[in-house]
Formats: sequence, structure tokens, C-alpha cells
Amino acid sequence: MPKEEPKEEPKEEPKEEPKEEPKEEPKPVETAPEFLEKLEPVKVKEGETVTLTCKVTGTPEPELTWLVEKRRIVAVKNR
Repeated sequence: MPKEEPKEEPKEEPKEEPKEEPKEEPKPVETAPEFLEKLEPVKVKEGETVTLTCKVTGTPEPELTWLVEKRRIVAVKNR
């Protein structure tokens, strides 16, 4: 009786994983600027120093510009 050789089992091909589509970064939600703390009227004499304070929120973060008689003045942020 002839000797039977062991049969090789068919090898399974590796399964190809489904390709993931590149995910887009979520865009930040934009919100309009809103004054949380508004300016209060202040009277000063010419040459005196004054500190103006307000709180504003929004996305992207609002940029404030202080003007006196249509001229830009230096502001210190988060002081």
C-alpha cells in the first residue's frame, strides 16, 4: 500500500484591512466677540495716567485696540 503524504492546507491570504479615509480636523466653532466686563466712564485731567479695563470673550480670541482721538495707544494685555 502506498504511503500517503500529508496534504498541505491552503494558506489563507492576509485580509486587507479597509483603508481609513483621512480625518479632517474639526474646525473650531467661531463665536462673536462679547464684552463680559464693559468699560466704565472715567474722567481724568490731561497728563494723568488712567487704567482702562474690560473683559472680552470670543473665538478666535478677540484683539482689542485702544484709541484716543483716533490715535492708537499702547495696551498691556492681561494685566
